[in-house]
Amino acid sequence: MTATPAAPYIDLMTERLAVKRAETVLRYQRRDISAAELQASIRRYARALAGLGIGRGDLVALFATNSPDAIAIRYASHLAGAATVYLSVPPEPRRRADLVAQMDPQLLVVFPETENLLVSALLPTGFTVPVAAVGGDLAAARVRLDELAAAEPDAPLPSLARPEDLAVVISSGGTTGVPKGSCRSFAAYGAMVINPSPADRRQLVNGKLAYLSQALVDTTLLGGGTVILHDSFDAEDTLAAIEDERITDLFLVEPQLFELMDHPNLDSTDLSSLRAVVHIGASAPPTLRRRARERLGPVVAHTYGASEIGIVSALSPAEHDPAHPERFTCAGRIHPGVDVRFRRPDATLAEDGEAGSIEVRSPAMAAGYRNRPVEQAAAFQGGWYRTGDLGRLDDEGYLHILGRAADITWTDGVMISPALIQDTLCRVPGVRYAAVVTDPEAAARVAAVVPWPGSAVDTDACRASVAMEYGSEAATSLALVPLARVPRTEQGKPDRPAIRALGREAGVSLQARMREIVTRMVEAESSSLLDAYYDPDFLLTVNGRSKDLAAFRAEHERVQRTGITFAATYDEDSWVEGQDGLAGRIWITTHRACGQAVRIEALFVAAYRSGRLLRLTALTWPDPILPGTPDTRSL
Repeated sequence: MTATPAAPYIDLMTERLAVKRAETVLRYQRRDISAAELQASIRRYARALAGLGIGRGDLVALFATNSPDAIAIRYASHLAGAATVYLSVPPEPRRRADLVAQMDPQLLVVFPETENLLVSALLPTGFTVPVAAVGGDLAAARVRLDELAAAEPDAPLPSLARPEDLAVVISSGGTTGVPKGSCRSFAAYGAMVINPSPADRRQLVNGKLAYLSQALVDTTLLGGGTVILHDSFDAEDTLAAIEDERITDLFLVEPQLFELMDHPNLDSTDLSSLRAVVHIGASAPPTLRRRARERLGPVVAHTYGASEIGIVSALSPAEHDPAHPERFTCAGRIHPGVDVRFRRPDATLAEDGEAGSIEVRSPAMAAGYRNRPVEQAAAFQGGWYRTGDLGRLDDEGYLHILGRAADITWTDGVMISPALIQDTLCRVPGVRYAAVVTDPEAAARVAAVVPWPGSAVDTDACRASVAMEYGSEAATSLALVPLARVPRTEQGKPDRPAIRALGREAGVSLQARMREIVTRMVEAESSSLLDAYYDPDFLLTVNGRSKDLAAFRAEHERVQRTGITFAATYDEDSWVEGQDGLAGRIWITTHRACGQAVRIEALFVAAYRSGRLLRLTALTWPDPILPGTPDTRSL
C-alpha cells in the first residue's frame, strides 16, 4: 500500500492556486474564474464560517450545485479545519430529512436552485439545524453566507486542517433507502484526490448536484488543470461543450455514455480535443462498450469503484483494443496501492483466478459510515471493505466484475446475472439499450428495453434470445418493459426501484398507475420518472390550452423549485376505468411554507398507450391556482 500524503490536500490546493494566480481554473456560465479569484473567495468564506463558530470537529452540509460558490465554501470549510458533506437528493422529502438528521451537521448551506429541497423535506419536521443561504433569501435561513463573506477581507490565513481530522463525508445516492455517508480523514481524502493529472486537463463537470463530482474537481485543480462547470447533463449540450471548450476529459455514467454516442450531432462534432471519456457501471455490457469504442474512437476508459473505496481499477483508452475483445468484459487493472481479494461463499479466501466476493483495502478507503454503526460493522471488517460484488482476476491481471452477488443465480452450472441478460438483449436487432434489475419479491428480473428511433422492441425476439442463452426459466421470469428512455436517478444511473416498479405494474390497473404517478411525482416532487410514466407523444390539455411532454417537463421542474408542497385526496366513487382509459376526480392541496393551503378540484380524463399516459385532459382546474406563482397545473 502506498503512503498517504503528509499534508492535508487543502494545503496543497491553496499552494497550487497561489502558483496559478491569474490563470483560469474554473469556467462557469461562460465566465472565467482565475486562481486568484477562487483563492480570495475561499478566504472570505473561511472567515465568514469562523464568524459563525465553524471550526475543527464541525461538519458543514450543503445541498450544493456545481458552482464556484459551492466549491469555495467546501474549500473554506476545510481551511477552517471543518469537514463537509455534499448531500445527495433522495426523491422522497422524508428521506432527505432523515439524511440531514443522520449527518448531524453544525450548518446547512442551500442555494436558490436547491432551497426547495430544504422547504419540502425539512421545514415540516421541526428542523433545528442552522441554515445559511447563498445567492438568495430564504425564510428558514439564519444568514446569507455570501453576504457575510463579501464583507470579509481576502488576506491569507492559516490552514487549521490536520491529517487525522474528519475532512469529507461522501453521500451515496440512496435509491433504496436513506443514503449512507462514508467518512474520510484529510489524509484518506488526499490519497483519493492527489493523483497524477496533466496541467492542460480541461475537465467537463455537467451535473445538477455537486456531490457527484467533487473528487473530479479536486484532482483536476490539484494537477493544475481547468474545470468547466455545467448545470446538467444533456447530450447535445455536452457535444457542443466538447467542441467549444476544447474538453479533454469527460466523466459519464452508463446511460449518459450511450445517449452521447448515439446522438445525431456526434458525427458533425469536433472531438479532437478529447483524451478520455471515463464511464462507470461495473456491469456495462460489452456489446455497448464495443459500440462506444467504435463511435467515439480510442478515448473510452472504464473504471470500477465505490464511494466507500474510491477507484479500485481502470481500463485505459489504449486497453480498449478491438484486437482483444475480452478486454471489453473487464474493469481494468487494479490501481497501485489498492489490494483486492476474493472470498468464497464458505468465507474462505479464493485461489488465484477463482471467482468470489470482492473485498478491497486502500489508502483512500473510508473509515466507516457517518452514524450508521450496523451497516458499518457489516461492510468494514478488519481494514477491508466488502463491496457486495462478485468478481475474479484473469491471468493478465484484469479485474472482471460478474455483478452483485445477491443478483446472481446458477442454473445447470450456468451463471445468470442482470449484466449477462442485459448484454444478450443489447444484441437483439432493434434494441438500442437495455437495463436489467432483479426483483427478489416477485422472483423475477425486469428489463427496461429501449428501441432505436423509428422502431419498436420485439419482445418475442428478446425472450427467445434469453431462452437460447440461459434457458426457458430465465426467459419466462423476465418482465420486459419497452420504454423510450430508461428511468434515471439524480446521478444519471438507471433507477433500479423505478424499473422494478414498472415490471410489477405490467398487470396493474390504470387507477393504480395514476395513484403511483401522484404519489411519486406530485407528492414526492420528483420529475425523474416522467419518461417511465408518460408516452413520448404525451399531450396535456387544460382550460383549452395544450402542452407536449417537453413543455410539461419544464413546467413540472419549475414548480418543484417554488417550495410549494402537494398532497392528494381521492374521490373513491368517481373513478371509471376502461381498457385504455381512465376518468376520475382528485383534490390537490397546495401549501407554501409561509402561506395558506389551497384545495383544488381536478376532474380529469386520461388515455393510455402501452401502459403509459398518452393524453390527459383536466376538466376542472383553476387558472392560475396561486397568485404570483408559476403555473402549477401539472399532475
